[in-house]
Amino acid sequence: MEENAADNLVTYITRIPVAEEASIAFIRHWKNLGVAFDGDTIWMKGFSQEQINSPSLRQIPYVELYEQKGGLLFKKGKLVPERKIPGGLLWNPVQRAFPVLPGDLNHNYFGIQQKLTMRIVPAPDEQAATALLTDKMIAKDYVTRSAAVRLQPLRWCLIGDKAFFSGTPLLSIPGVAYWEYQGNYLPAGYHFEFPTLAKHIYRRLSPGGESKILWFSDSSYLLLPVKNLVPLSVSSARLSIQ
Repeated sequence: MEENAADNLVTYITRIPVAEEASIAFIRHWKNLGVAFDGDTIWMKGFSQEQINSPSLRQIPYVELYEQKGGLLFKKGKLVPERKIPGGLLWNPVQRAFPVLPGDLNHNYFGIQQKLTMRIVPAPDEQAATALLTDKMIAKDYVTRSAAVRLQPLRWCLIGDKAFFSGTPLLSIPGVAYWEYQGNYLPAGYHFEFPTLAKHIYRRLSPGGESKILWFSDSSYLLLPVKNLVPLSVSSARLSIQ
């Protein structure tokens, strides 16, 4: 009992490249683990002393082991912190983040939707917004009164009676804010129910990377060709929005 209590005083965290996610199968059965995604990095926490020293963990390529003290991360056994833990991470149980999927689902997901429905769900933390979907007439009124320097960082396109803007800083007008995750634009405050499937979805729907995927809160989506996103300017808004 004393040994277990001592273990609980140390929080162990690992950092694993997303490219090596298949290797997490070696430790997926450790139900005590939590998983979070941050760009091209997978963070995992909740390890026991026995697990952190296990050969199963060490056979994952490029895994980095840390001890967390406050908000700082120390390489295991080192006295000087190497980095801070990223803020706003969304933690999920390992078996939710990496579900066991039927046979060929990893390779041909959208051909067998009856086996697993992909959904987006409310998330406890919002990510920084990098895109905006708004009414096109409201957008035209704002853009045509804006200075050119304000518009330069943005790209945009029309989607029916809506205007979609990508880039920051976002325009200061009403609309639905979005954040980007592995080629998918998700409404702010939402994430995939199974985040690990995100890149498989993107590769399936946009195999050549020619489109982004715009998701809506009801889990429907729209393919958004990258070529349609053009630089924003006063003249482009005047000519395109009638």
